[in-house]
Amino acid sequence: MLKTNAATSLTVNKLSRFGGKRSNKYATVSTARANTARPVKLAGGEVRLDVGGPARLKAKATGQNGGASVKYKAPTVRVSRVGGIQDDEVQPGDTQKIELGGGSFVLISVLDKSNKSVSNDGTKASGHVVPIQVKVVLNGLATANVKLLELDTTAVAPNGGTRIG
Repeated sequence: MLKTNAATSLTVNKLSRFGGKRSNKYATVSTARANTARPVKLAGGEVRLDVGGPARLKAKATGQNGGASVKYKAPTVRVSRVGGIQDDEVQPGDTQKIELGGGSFVLISVLDKSNKSVSNDGTKASGHVVPIQVKVVLNGLATANVKLLELDTTAVAPNGGTRIG
């Protein structure tokens, strides 16, 4: 039903200066990225998903009021069928239906928003998203619900922020 050889994911945590070049204030930043290394094939290879560019989820906490944030960038997804019958890009926020005939189809959704939680005091930011969701229906029966490239990230900073030097 679903065939993919590899997906990669990476989370990087770091301190990042904010407030100008001479500032000694640092934010905690956690960035998660995920991508498929090869095309994802569905319905016996009938439908192919090419993920071009990673999904990114970035959480930032400064430890100061209003200083927590979460940003999400959706991946680009190209859908094609064997024989060039259909070749489309699924935009973030859209769902593409690929008809296979006989009551069979594939639904591909690319999410444009993440679930996020940020504290008002700027000490914590976290996010979660499953950028690509696929539903396969064969002969009128739902046979698979697949979530691709799931991302979670959290950034935590002490109250008042981190100061170095």
